[in-house]
Amino acid sequence: RIDLSIRAKNKPNRVIMVMNPSYKSHWIYKRFIHNGKLSNTEYIHTSYLDNKINLSESFLEQAERTKEINPVRYGHLFIGDWLDDAEGLLWNKAMIDRLRVTIKPELKRIVVAIDPAATSNSESDETGITVQAIDNTNKGYLLEDLSGKFSPNEWGKIASQAVKNWGADCIVAEKNMGGDMVESVIRQHDKNTRIKLVTATKGKYVRAEPIYSLYEQGMIYHVGNFPILERQMVTFDPEKGKSPDRVDALVWGFT
Repeated sequence: RIDLSIRAKNKPNRVIMVMNPSYKSHWIYKRFIHNGKLSNTEYIHTSYLDNKINLSESFLEQAERTKEINPVRYGHLFIGDWLDDAEGLLWNKAMIDRLRVTIKPELKRIVVAIDPAATSNSESDETGITVQAIDNTNKGYLLEDLSGKFSPNEWGKIASQAVKNWGADCIVAEKNMGGDMVESVIRQHDKNTRIKLVTATKGKYVRAEPIYSLYEQGMIYHVGNFPILERQMVTFDPEKGKSPDRVDALVWGFT
C-alpha cells in the first residue's frame, strides 16, 4: 500500500515514521527491532533529554518525579524504551501503599462518581461508586468506595446520600449504558446537586493512564484502605477479565 503512494521514479522511495515506543507486542517492534535492526533502515532515537532547554519546568519536574517513583515507567514514557506487555499494567500495591494516609487535609472540592451497571441481577457487573476530592494544592484524595451490585434505585440512593455525607459539589456519572436514565434515577433522590454526565469515547486503559500518571507523581492519596477497589487496580488488564467498575468510577471522579 505504501508503494502505491510513492510515485518518484528517479529517487529512492523513503518512508519516515515518527512514534513513541509502545509494547514489544506492537507490529513495529516485531517488524523492525525484534530480530535486529534492518540494514535498509536508519534509526534515530531522541528523548526529552535532548531538548530540555525548550521544555517547561513543570514537565521536567514531572519527569524527575516519575524517574524516582517508577524507573520502568519513566524509561517508557520519557526515554522511549519498549516495554514487555506485563510491564504495561498500571498500578501496583507498593505504589498504593506508599500513597496511603490516615487523615485527610482541608479539601476544596469533592465529587461522587458513578459507573452504572448495564443490568440489575445476580449476574450483573457492579456499579462503581467512589468519592474523591482535591485539596488546596490540587492533590487528590480517594475518600470512600461505595461500589456493589445494586438496582438503579439503590445506587441512586447511595450516591445521593454520599453527596450529603461528604458535602460533595457534583455527581459525575457515565451515561453510555443508561443515557438519560442515569440522571433521572439520581434526580429521584437528589433534586439540586449538579450532575455531570460523561461519555466514554476512549478505551478504559487510555482513560486510566492520565490518572495513573498522577499516582506516579505522588499527586493522589488513599485516605484509609479500600481492599476490593485496590485489588481491581493492581490486576487491571484491559484485555482480560470483567470490566473494572470501581476503577472506572475512580478514574471518572479524578478526571
